[in-house]
Amino acid sequence: MAVSSAREFFEDLAARTAEGSARTRGLRATYRFDVEGAGSWLVAVDDGAVSVSETDAAADCVISV
Repeated sequence: MAVSSAREFFEDLAARTAEGSARTRGLRATYRFDVEGAGSWLVAVDDGAVSVSETDAAADCVISV
């Protein structure tokens, strides 16, 4: 899948991961992606369910790019 921006990538991340929830089953963590010049997104994984929100809230792991 080709994406043209970080925003586009994160907008449909939850839908794309719903298909592979077996990979995230049992995992509970939050990840914040700080993308320079684009924004910050919080990805929350809760036993297979993935949610994404545009925020700079605290997370278990912060990835800056």
